[in-house]
Amino acid sequence: MGQSLTDLQSRIAALETLIRRIRHDVRSALAPAMLAADMMRMHAEPKVQGSGAVVARSVERVLGTLDSTHKLVPPQSGPTSIPARARSGQGNACLSDPRAAGIARE
Repeated sequence: MGQSLTDLQSRIAALETLIRRIRHDVRSALAPAMLAADMMRMHAEPKVQGSGAVVARSVERVLGTLDSTHKLVPPQSGPTSIPARARSGQGNACLSDPRAAGIARE
């Protein structure tokens, strides 16, 4: 209980850094799944398109959870999330926009 304010601020800063790194790493891990989902949704077979939609919804759910952490720990700088048009299946932004593929850094 005898921690100083400086110690607490240091611990909070370390936790914020950890959250940012985890958020970045999870986005990076999900980028290939979103790219694959986009490719599947463009496939000629309706079953493959449906599977792509399921994968995309699952990835979107995780990305939504990551986005909710921005209220607690805002990104340091620059865009970090997949644009809504890419996540909603409008167009194929994941293939054309490196930020949409999760390549952007926090």
